[in-house]
Amino acid sequence: MKKVSFCLLITTLSCILMGLGFAGCGEENKTPLEDEILPEDETLHIKSISLVMGQVIKGTDAIIIVFNRALDPTSVNQQNITINGEGIEELELRVDGSKITCVPPEKGFPQGEYTLVISGIRDQNGSVMEETWSRSFSVDNELPRTIGFSSSSSYSAINGKIIEAEFSLEVRFSEKIDALSVSSSTLSISWRVKGEWKLNYTGLAANWKPLSGQTIPKGEYTLSVTGVKDKAGNVMSEVKEYSFSVPEDLPTFPGQ
Repeated sequence: MKKVSFCLLITTLSCILMGLGFAGCGEENKTPLEDEILPEDETLHIKSISLVMGQVIKGTDAIIIVFNRALDPTSVNQQNITINGEGIEELELRVDGSKITCVPPEKGFPQGEYTLVISGIRDQNGSVMEETWSRSFSVDNELPRTIGFSSSSSYSAINGKIIEAEFSLEVRFSEKIDALSVSSSTLSISWRVKGEWKLNYTGLAANWKPLSGQTIPKGEYTLSVTGVKDKAGNVMSEVKEYSFSVPEDLPTFPGQ
């Protein structure tokens, strides 16, 4: 009687352990999701595109569109991908699996505002994208240029000695500039004073100010501007130079 009860207890414990995920009761131990098939997303859709809404690009920039599945190349055509409501014959459409590359005409798109519309694209199983997708962008083919320059300084003095000074430079541009292209490499000054260039809030002007503790020596200087980029990536091709003078040695913090 005691032997039967002991065997029953062992069997019960084995089945409890099985229910907790341990091997037992004649079934193999399984890793999570081993026998499960994750369902494929049945809706064909765009995963990413190289344009953000309202982006400014160069007329020669390609537009890259990536879907969530490999595409039927025959559905990638001028009827399903339009710009400003028209299929542009000169627009080359290259398909590579799930990626579409829209290559602009040889001379690029003319300057202006555009809307890209995508619809009716199919995957290799015949599923069609359900939503019509659109994105606006603009093309800028003009090179940025400088349209003005100014320097300013002010100081306070005691008994004729300058004890505190402020000094700044400003370069103005013909269009909004890429902040990453504004640096001491693209706007270089013929001195060794340490300072920093920053694009102002309008994006149309760059301002230089010295770092705290620097003294700006009296003298004649030249500012050279080249290689600055606009928002579309067009690069300033000319070298523009501006001359300015510093009438007195200017310490840039009190007590220097």
